[in-house]
Amino acid sequence: MPTEPTPPASIFDAIVLCGGRSSRLGGESKASLVLDGATLLHRAVEAVRMARRVAVVGDPDALDLTVRLDERLLLTREQPAFAGPAAAVATGHRLLEVVGEPSVATVVLACDIPRAASAVLELLDALPADADGVVAVDERGRRQHLLAVYRTSALSAAIGERDLVGASMRDLTTDLDLREVGVPQGSAADVDTWDDAAALGVKRPAPAAEPDSALSAAVAAALVESSAPTSPEAAASAAATSDAIAPGSTIPAPTSEETTA
Repeated sequence: MPTEPTPPASIFDAIVLCGGRSSRLGGESKASLVLDGATLLHRAVEAVRMARRVAVVGDPDALDLTVRLDERLLLTREQPAFAGPAAAVATGHRLLEVVGEPSVATVVLACDIPRAASAVLELLDALPADADGVVAVDERGRRQHLLAVYRTSALSAAIGERDLVGASMRDLTTDLDLREVGVPQGSAADVDTWDDAAALGVKRPAPAAEPDSALSAAVAAALVESSAPTSPEAAASAAATSDAIAPGSTIPAPTSEETTA
């Protein structure tokens, strides 16, 4: 295969996955679980904070406010929902293709790997010019395909026009030349069960606080006031504002026709 340059650590895109069923956690959203005061999704986004753009693929209802306000983020969902990790990666990749020039490399990271930040840096530094990517290997010798850096061109070729619903990352990457990279102990550990969560110090999010009655009354009064008739000038201003797309807005998953147009 022709060689490509190894990118500086600051020139890459990323795909963060946060849309699984969490069946072994009783359906609790992994993205909303908390470690050291931050959600697992927030920690995943921080682990790729040097990325130019980050496609976050999953349930938009699970996104916390700090993540939504990150201007690098492009939010989408694989179709159908819960179609599996390969389909989610393909959705994120196609979205990144639509919005701009692809980078040399793409980091793929699942949000349920809460201590991945140091591993991401090691993988970026280890990406050789003559391979399709590097994949993290934990202290037990287990490959973690959702903690990896792929050559964007190789990932694109692997995805192609394939129907990846129900496919695993092993299925998607089987023909790629991937090099294994040992990563710091614990940095590839994921949260699949509550025992895993306990071992890593991951907890359920704190329950929402009961609303303050005085604050609720003030909000209700403000809503009543906001429903009063407005001037034509104010209405025109509001309409113009609603046309703008806020940072972190959810973007529909692009179709294969859109990505090949």
